[in-house]
Amino acid sequence: MILLKYLFVTLLISIALVSSAAATDWTLCNGPYGGNVSCLAVKDSMIFAGTSPGDVYVSTNHGSEWKICGSRLANNNITALITKGSYIYAGTLEGVFISSDNGNTWKHDANSVLKSVGVYCLAVFDERLLAGTTRGVYSSSDNGAVWLPINDTEMEKYPVYCLMVDNGSIYAGTNKYVFITQNLGSSWLKASTGLPSSPIRSLVYSGLNLIAGTDNGGFISTNNGEDWKPCTTGLFNRNVFSITSKDSFVIAATDNGVYESINYGFDWTPYNTGLTNLFVNSAILLDSNLYAATLGGVFVSTNYGISWSVSNVGLANTYIWSTVVNGSNHFAAAGTPGVYKSTDNGKSWKTCNSGLKNYYVYSLATEKSFVFAGTIGGSFYSTNFGEKWNSVSDTSIRGYIPYLTVYNDTVFAVVNGKGLYRSPNDGGFWIKSDKGLKNSAYVNSITHSGKNLYAATQGEGVFISNDYGRSWDSINTGLTNRNIYSFAVIGTNLFAGTAIGVFRSTNNGINWEAANSNVVDTVQIHSMKSVGTKLFTGNDNGVYYSTNLALNWTLLNNGLPKSAILSLESNGDFLYAGTKGSGLWKLDVTVLGAPEEPKLVFSNSGSLGCFPNPASNTLSIDRTLLPFNDLTPVSYSISTLEGVNRMEFEQRDRKFTIPLKGLAAGVYFITAIQANNRANALVTIVE
Repeated sequence: MILLKYLFVTLLISIALVSSAAATDWTLCNGPYGGNVSCLAVKDSMIFAGTSPGDVYVSTNHGSEWKICGSRLANNNITALITKGSYIYAGTLEGVFISSDNGNTWKHDANSVLKSVGVYCLAVFDERLLAGTTRGVYSSSDNGAVWLPINDTEMEKYPVYCLMVDNGSIYAGTNKYVFITQNLGSSWLKASTGLPSSPIRSLVYSGLNLIAGTDNGGFISTNNGEDWKPCTTGLFNRNVFSITSKDSFVIAATDNGVYESINYGFDWTPYNTGLTNLFVNSAILLDSNLYAATLGGVFVSTNYGISWSVSNVGLANTYIWSTVVNGSNHFAAAGTPGVYKSTDNGKSWKTCNSGLKNYYVYSLATEKSFVFAGTIGGSFYSTNFGEKWNSVSDTSIRGYIPYLTVYNDTVFAVVNGKGLYRSPNDGGFWIKSDKGLKNSAYVNSITHSGKNLYAATQGEGVFISNDYGRSWDSINTGLTNRNIYSFAVIGTNLFAGTAIGVFRSTNNGINWEAANSNVVDTVQIHSMKSVGTKLFTGNDNGVYYSTNLALNWTLLNNGLPKSAILSLESNGDFLYAGTKGSGLWKLDVTVLGAPEEPKLVFSNSGSLGCFPNPASNTLSIDRTLLPFNDLTPVSYSISTLEGVNRMEFEQRDRKFTIPLKGLAAGVYFITAIQANNRANALVTIVE
């Protein structure tokens, strides 16, 4: 009687699980602070900072705190910021953006001629706006509504990297020469004798001296640009990105910090005490404060550069390439600013770069008290949770390290151009680990399930190793795209993030099937993370999650800016999302709740047909009445009522017969799965 009741209930089961949206919000972590600040501008008492991903930040308290201005302007650097009256202008390679409300909202003319030529710099000439572009200089007399070229036949050939206005003349620095016009562009004079054949990034007058910052150092002219001589003291052979002056006091932003001159640019001295990032894109004066825009954020000096302090609260670092958690320690790889560390779930952060010889950090991994950092110049390790770093001495893994992971006390590192390496002794020595592994130089991710290791490669799909990475075998059956970027594991289910969405395997990677139901944008999956039975993926449009093994997906973007999700990590109840250009965000995953109960889709008449039932030697299966397509195989499994799997196979045919040899007498579940379609039947086998 019990068996008949169980049989009746089970025969009704043919289910498609549907997850429900949960109302929850992401919040921006308080850091890591910094990021690539490309330019600065001042309006009244406000300081505006343009960053590399295309965001503008504003500070109203002398740089102590920052907040983002409106939405992202462009998909690349803010190349220039300038103010004119009540307006703020932001130059990008996608044209000029204009704000009349202190950056709260921005306007952009998509049809502007500047969109096609790109903008490197901006300046004000009387009531006109000037824009240096990839093809000469453009002018606007109506606050940026219409732009017209002001070039002669020579000038329009050159990209203009800097503009300066002085005493009715316009000076333009190009990739080779300095040009001067005194008639608003009707004709231009080349003034470059003595200048190197390299880009001129900045121009400024100090007293009667004209000073040029180039990619080959600083140069000075005492005759309005007719002749130039190099600044041999301090600025010789440095990359000089910007120069500003106040009377005899001149400040130069370089690739080696800030240099100052007190004698109109003749002699220069470095002033970098406290300036922990020496790649300075721009420097400005406001009242008695000096501000430096660096690859690691904004620094301020209240004593004209004698000492500096970081001033980044709210200016969240823009690129978070990797995040890892070790106990209460949370680490973030932030590109150029290096490694950040939080011990309070992201409420506060500090840099931990002591000993790092290369701050451009792409990848992180951790185990026990070890933290490993992959940089553009090799691998580093710390034995005290990032307080001090040591360089890996083994020359095998010198170079760009885009990926690191740890499994079973073994560290794996991908060396760009060289392949996959493993270290069984915490980085002491390294062994090449690519036997059978195609395209080992482009392994994007490694995960494990049971005793198996899985490697995601660029272009060659998924590989499996059951000997801790010594040898690998290809397992790509069912994978229609072999650009694999990320992995996740839930129980016995393996998930692969590809260039066209998510694929799932229920049999250790032997077979794969697409798992993108109700996901409109099946695009590249940059990152994946499982938290319990919840699965999260990050792509160019945000975060999706599933509570039913990728049968269905729900977009999870409340409060999250539209940005590519480069990394996902969890710590306790929180999920962290590292973005491309929008910092680090966190989400309380406990509010997502549990998956909904399965919903019946088919009645007994539409369930999997199995004949005869009871069966003995053979069993005929009929899926004619089920909504499976004939293009991809259907995965079948036969298991006991206790859940022990006895048989797995795939079949495209709607009707077929299988032998039952090897199956003991008893009652079994037969399950058929294809994408989000599932059908079950209960079969009795007799001797």
